[in-house]
Amino acid sequence: MSLPVGARISVDKCKATVRYVGSIEGQRGTWVGLDWDDAERGKHDGSTGGRRYFTCSGTASSGSFVREAKLLQVAELGVCLPTAIERRYKEDAGNNTDCLASPAAEIVGLQAIKQQQALVQDATCFTLSNSCIASIGAPGKLWRLAAKLQDLNLADNLLPSWAETARLAQELPELASLDLSQNRMAMSIPGPKPKPFMCLRTLILNHCRLSCQEVCGLAPWLPALEALHLCSNSISTLDGSGESWQAWGRLQTLILDDNAISDWRSLRPLYHMSNLRCLSLSGNHIERVPAEELSTGTILPHLATLWLGNNHISGWDTVDALSGLKALQELRLSGNPLVQGAECEARAEVIARLDELQALNATPVTLHERKDSELQYVRRVLGQLGSLPGSEAEALRGKHPRLQQLQDRYGDAGVASSASFGGTALSSSMLQLSLTHMQGGMQSASHMKRLPRRMQLRQLRQLCAHLFRLPGPPGMLGVKSPSGAILPCEAAEDSALGDLDLQDGAEILVGESVDQVQPDGTAGHTAALHQEDNSAGLEERLQEQLKICLFLLHERSKQQSAWGPYLASLPREVDLPLFWSETELQQLQGTQLQTSVEGYRAFFEGKYAELDAELFSRHREAFPRETFTLDAFLWAVATVRSRVHSPLDGDYVAMVPLADLVQHSRDGASKWVPQQAGGLFKKGNALVVEARRQVAEGEVITMDFGALPEPKLDSQVLLDYGTMDVDRGQGGFLLSLDLIEDDCFYDDKADVLEMNGLGESSSFILRPNEEPPEQLLGFLRLLNLQGQDSFLLEALFRNEAWGHMLAPISEANERAVYQSMLEGCQAALDGYETSAEEDRGLLRTVAPGSRMHKAILVRLGEKETLESTLKFFEDRFERLSDLEFYQERRLKRLGLLDDDGKSTYDDFFKDGIA
Repeated sequence: MSLPVGARISVDKCKATVRYVGSIEGQRGTWVGLDWDDAERGKHDGSTGGRRYFTCSGTASSGSFVREAKLLQVAELGVCLPTAIERRYKEDAGNNTDCLASPAAEIVGLQAIKQQQALVQDATCFTLSNSCIASIGAPGKLWRLAAKLQDLNLADNLLPSWAETARLAQELPELASLDLSQNRMAMSIPGPKPKPFMCLRTLILNHCRLSCQEVCGLAPWLPALEALHLCSNSISTLDGSGESWQAWGRLQTLILDDNAISDWRSLRPLYHMSNLRCLSLSGNHIERVPAEELSTGTILPHLATLWLGNNHISGWDTVDALSGLKALQELRLSGNPLVQGAECEARAEVIARLDELQALNATPVTLHERKDSELQYVRRVLGQLGSLPGSEAEALRGKHPRLQQLQDRYGDAGVASSASFGGTALSSSMLQLSLTHMQGGMQSASHMKRLPRRMQLRQLRQLCAHLFRLPGPPGMLGVKSPSGAILPCEAAEDSALGDLDLQDGAEILVGESVDQVQPDGTAGHTAALHQEDNSAGLEERLQEQLKICLFLLHERSKQQSAWGPYLASLPREVDLPLFWSETELQQLQGTQLQTSVEGYRAFFEGKYAELDAELFSRHREAFPRETFTLDAFLWAVATVRSRVHSPLDGDYVAMVPLADLVQHSRDGASKWVPQQAGGLFKKGNALVVEARRQVAEGEVITMDFGALPEPKLDSQVLLDYGTMDVDRGQGGFLLSLDLIEDDCFYDDKADVLEMNGLGESSSFILRPNEEPPEQLLGFLRLLNLQGQDSFLLEALFRNEAWGHMLAPISEANERAVYQSMLEGCQAALDGYETSAEEDRGLLRTVAPGSRMHKAILVRLGEKETLESTLKFFEDRFERLSDLEFYQERRLKRLGLLDDDGKSTYDDFFKDGIA
């Protein structure tokens, strides 16, 4: 057997391209010239003895010669694609039958937790990366085996050329997504042109060592392409004319991360791509975007998303220039010198300079944040202008093209008070505050902190809890006036410090209660505002997870880490709603998930501010600024939260490589169980998977992430893990109820709840087409208990009170319960922008499993639950007069009413008892 020139081979897991086969002057036998993907395996540039036999396509030293006979003994020459499919998805399933059939099967290695494809012919998605695939196989064989395939991952294989790869178009007519990363293919196509990919919408060509000319040459074979990934191809310029790029008429997404682009002007061939909506340039060497390049406002007319993270941008003129992209809504700038070291202040500046921006660094820009950022910006710039002579003032105005527009909107925006702030260029966006902890009416500790004006009260409370070593965020906040009086802070939890009219140097008092310290030193009580803190429980639950987050970032910053392979396998983007775009989050408008996402984001941003102030900035040698950024912290948080689940959570949280690859399914047949490892001394623990039922041959091993420790709705699983079982949805609505503090029976009702394992605040899961939980109805009856019915709260009835609540008390009480639920359900339904019927129609228009699909399912699940709950209480309301209430039940127990509810007094008279 002789190797053909151009073939791809693998030797000891290192891949190479055959560049020459023949004799070498002065040597016996047949030699093979190899061009190694890893240049360190090479020894020369393709020449020896003063004669060149081939030219290396990579570096000048990636070539070597090997005797053909020896090479054929050690090299993997590859298999065809159908053979690889049969090996991966048929033989594996058969080999694991005995293991999977046992009640408890221990997982050993990656092979045992791979998805097994039960019916290859019906499969729509195959992952065959690093499978030594060298050809598509005999004509028709792949089509007969897997004609329905839509998503195919062939990354890191041995495909020799595009001509061979393009045969997939004939074999897989429904193919919509193809990953060819790390395949070093020859791109020339001799002979007749192959059939085009008529359905292919996504093509991934990362690490393929391709030039733009080679990529543009593929356009005729990809008429339906919408997304093209070209990461890590050493591309420095988009050479070729603009017309060649315009051939990609339907292209909407272009990913050029981690290339060598340094000049924005080299992107000019893209300027008139009318359908391009997302352009990613993260990890390049771009220093600035010249304003004149985008000044016409017609360049990239539909570009809504631009990622410029981890470049070399250092000037605000680049941000101003981006305003020329009229459709721009989502921008990423993290990791640039412009924003490093002052992420919060820089974020506000970017928002103020770009009027239409809706999301920055994967975090949505709220209306409140925009207004706050723009006001700070106006105050700062006008404050600087006030101290400059005319010519210098005009020059400064020229550096702030949005200033006049914002002045027209806000006026002077309080510039007089802000002009006195000194320090850095962004100092007016900071406040110097004294934070004081009050205990028993006395000051126990105090810290002086410089904080961003955009910090929310919720985040400030979390910072105070850390500073003063409190078990949770303090329950009260007050501001000490110059006269010494303490005024309650009556702002909402999401209010920013900049909205509170605080002066530099103001004193904030925190504690379980805020006691007014009079000028004479005596203590007198003043009313304090209680702020309900929804993130306090989150703080407690996440302490252990946060430690792992910091560990991940620390290990990722090392050049050599034992965890390196695992860290490299983790995705750069985590699919939690926390990182969804503004457009995607708009699909959650009015849902409980939207509120949760906003709460999580506020919590984690506050936690980062706290860590940065108290840990990172004080120990930069251990926590380098370029590693422990806000974006990196959020990535670590999302990675940990999406990869830990019961029983390795809570106080026993752990990330287990390979085990975290198991996927979520509501029909999951197994669960993880930690066990003591065997052996004489029983060192360490083992993690085994325990089947809850008999597992069929070929069945995919999945687990229900929402089953333990308590059932979770789809929205909760999506929030924590970024996944959903779209085929077995468990939609619903989480109803939270609270006792009203000014209820005159508050203490009595709280006692009844406590005696029965409930708190003053309790949550209940409502599900579509299911009756509300009995406990919920009991809580509602207790909540509405008043007037003549309140006798049930007396000490005599205390032990039995909750049992009475589980059945109707009186017509008035039951009416109040139904009325409150009817009004609440209707108000919640009115808060959505679409109806349930419209959502069902939308589901038919979006890609199954997409973010949009999941968002609509969550929204629809809430609406269907509210509608069925509304119907339940409407039916009960109509039958209100037919219900049996407490007094009737009591009289029946005493024998004063019969089973039909008729009085038994007449029988007493007949018997002469009366």
